[in-house]
Amino acid sequence: MNVPWHLRILPRPWQWGETVVLTVGAVGLAAWLHPSDPFLSASPFPWIWMAPLLVALRYGMWAGMLSSGMILSGWLFTDELLGSPFPALGKSYVVGLLFLVLLTGEFGSQWNIHLTQIKEWNAYLRRRVHEITQSYHLLGMSHQQLEKDLANRPLTLRDALTRLRGFLVNSEEGISEIGAHKFLALIGQYFQFEVASIHAVGFQGIECEPLAVIGDPPPLVLEDPLVAHAIATEGFSHIVMADGSYLDNTEYLIVAPAKRSDGTIISWLLVKQMRFLNLHRDNLLMLKAFLGYFSDGIYSGQLSEQIIERFPECPVPFARELSRLTRLQQELGLQSQLVRLRFDETPVQDQAVGMILKTARGLDEIWYVGGDVEQRLLVLLPFSDESVVEGYLERLRELLKERLGLTLLEAGVHVQYHELEESNPADLVERLLAESSPRVSAAFAHRGM
Repeated sequence: MNVPWHLRILPRPWQWGETVVLTVGAVGLAAWLHPSDPFLSASPFPWIWMAPLLVALRYGMWAGMLSSGMILSGWLFTDELLGSPFPALGKSYVVGLLFLVLLTGEFGSQWNIHLTQIKEWNAYLRRRVHEITQSYHLLGMSHQQLEKDLANRPLTLRDALTRLRGFLVNSEEGISEIGAHKFLALIGQYFQFEVASIHAVGFQGIECEPLAVIGDPPPLVLEDPLVAHAIATEGFSHIVMADGSYLDNTEYLIVAPAKRSDGTIISWLLVKQMRFLNLHRDNLLMLKAFLGYFSDGIYSGQLSEQIIERFPECPVPFARELSRLTRLQQELGLQSQLVRLRFDETPVQDQAVGMILKTARGLDEIWYVGGDVEQRLLVLLPFSDESVVEGYLERLRELLKERLGLTLLEAGVHVQYHELEESNPADLVERLLAESSPRVSAAFAHRGM
């Protein structure tokens, strides 16, 4: 039997009790005021029935029926027991009042359900407001922490590498004092070094006199445990050793070589003091990347020789950057991507090539490869994974849609990209220039190029 929901909800025990007390009180008051007609059946207005109506409004139809039943039962009991001493209750009188109580009870039940729903909804909203307030508070704390980090590290990785690339000068004589000062100032700002120094490498090994300093570093002591360990291993060393132990008898936090791709060390970085929160694994990895990028930038001419010999038309900055980034990916796992854009012979070919050349980002290097029919661009995206490539292609797609009203495929642009996973970057370049069929990521192709 499908009973309406509001009829399934019964009054609570204390509500039953309040109904009984109110009804008995109403009958007792009427009997005290009108002993000859305690049920007020002869009265112009049946005031005694206000009790069932009020109960029905407050607690629903079942409570109203109980109150009405008590009044009718009391009248029938006294009428049978005492022989009809009070005025009789007419049928229409009883049916009309019962019908009125039923209507009032129906309204009361529905209203109670509505109030219950509102209370539950308000309770839910209070919980959500409390949760949102907590989340907002945490967001505010995170924002403050980010502001502090931004104040402590005003440079982003891309800005820092752009500045580093700007003062790298190819030299066969080694690192200069000016170059060392600029490099140390840059990484000191990025990693928040307080006391640090750069030492050149001479014929006798590391030189005690620093090329550049931050703060007031102590004189170099070659017998320092961390310095001795770094020189012996020719590797990146810091106070937490590979086995998890700590060196507590050293003057330094970090001793790291600036090592070229061929293994030649051109200088040493010694850090005595730095911001404590910056001494973590990710920063140490990025410091390795900066040192490798810097050391290869000094001798970038040797790095790009193989690419230039095989591809004389390749721009020298492109070849140097490709060689440096290949080394960083091979040694440190810092991904970079090489994207090839092949343009079919279409009426908008030159326009598409020109627009893409003008939208290159600060660190990106682009090599334009012309042809009789098709044209190609090799775009080098430093420190980028596949998601960055997808974002780059999405920007190209929006650019072509906005300027030419065409998708990549409609404009005759075919995309292919690879990580710098080849040990010899010239092999990757040759493979990309030789291949004619595009390889596009499934996710991007699914969105429609």
